[in-house]
Amino acid sequence: MSAKSIASNLAGLTLAEVEKLAIVDTLHACHGNKAKAARELGISEKSIYNKMKRLGIPKQPVPPPACEVEATAAHFLLGHAATTQPTASA
Repeated sequence: MSAKSIASNLAGLTLAEVEKLAIVDTLHACHGNKAKAARELGISEKSIYNKMKRLGIPKQPVPPPACEVEATAAHFLLGHAATTQPTASA
């Protein structure tokens, strides 16, 4: 995914929505580990809790569906490699 396509995916979102997306996606990638997610995002653990409260992110976010195969824009923005999982054929 190119930087241009990432930017077009974020176009129209508020900064708070982009921040929420980055935090939620990073929490999912870190299996809910807030300390690890905070390190990945380059913020303190206290900051991630404050941001979660301000943005309305539950302390125990619901995991993404198992069939999710596309890497999210937040992972690309944060410099993470794309990871995909094969889907089962019906």
